[in-house]
Amino acid sequence: MEPMIISHLQLLLAEAQSSPRLLRHNVTSLISKCDSLRRMLSTIATGPQSQQNCALSEVPLEIAEYIFAWLHPAEALKFRRLAKAFNNLLVSQEFATLLLSRFLPKDNLSSKRHHDECAKIFFAWPSTYQKRFATSHLSASCSRKSLLWSHKATPFETNHIPQGSLFAMFPNLVELDLSYCALSGTIPDTLFTNMRQLQSLKLHENRLTGEISAAIAACTQLRVLNLHSNHFSGKIPESLYTLSELQYCNLGHNRLQGVLSPKISCLQKLNALYLNDNHLEGEIPKSMAELEGLEYLVLSCNRFVGRVPTELLNLRRAVYFNFEGNGFDAESNV
Repeated sequence: MEPMIISHLQLLLAEAQSSPRLLRHNVTSLISKCDSLRRMLSTIATGPQSQQNCALSEVPLEIAEYIFAWLHPAEALKFRRLAKAFNNLLVSQEFATLLLSRFLPKDNLSSKRHHDECAKIFFAWPSTYQKRFATSHLSASCSRKSLLWSHKATPFETNHIPQGSLFAMFPNLVELDLSYCALSGTIPDTLFTNMRQLQSLKLHENRLTGEISAAIAACTQLRVLNLHSNHFSGKIPESLYTLSELQYCNLGHNRLQGVLSPKISCLQKLNALYLNDNHLEGEIPKSMAELEGLEYLVLSCNRFVGRVPTELLNLRRAVYFNFEGNGFDAESNV
């Protein structure tokens, strides 16, 4: 594959010296066979020593635009490594606008599949693509308000959730799923303060550290919070108990410490609470029995002591409660 496409390009480059118009004609003809060209270009872009050995580095930018303009935005970006000039072209605001406008026509409902594909790799893009995509396709007028991507793909080159103003692009986002992405580091406060319409936040099965920020209180519409299987430490922030819309909360399999606040009774819409496999201690507050809609409660493998409130055990909607692996009194009622 690679020798074939390089031979094509070397021939075209030789012809360009005598007739630029002929070169443009031949490249256009070659691009018409886009499936085979995509495979050949991909072989070069992902092959070893591509920058040093690839004749593409000599292609004029005018011709490079012909070659890359028809690619999926996600595919085009992998050719940045072929040459510095290609990188400058591919990450430019003008080229980002060109690719996204061609691939994602704003009023074309049939592009939903492509839209979903782009949303899945949003954070892997340079900022020029992020801004263009967020402005045109994740705006207030856009019916799509979820940002998800493959659980097998790491969205960030640094494996950290970006800091700064990036999340200000999503003031209307209601669902954010970064689970299973091998993320490390802390959650920036801006994730909460710039996305106040969030209803579902899933960051489970990563390697996130630090404390759960008190800034989470800014997400007053939050209904689903899933942070299980990370390395969060410190206490459960008091501000979490102000999330009156919260229905599902999973903080299990972390390193959380401290006691469970009586203010948990403020979460009147809570349906499921998982705090298992942490280092929580003290007694289970009696006020938890005021959560009449609670169906699932898992507090296993902590350091709770005392007795489980009888009123809690008698909640009429209880489906599954688990208190194993704690230090409850021998005569406790569990």
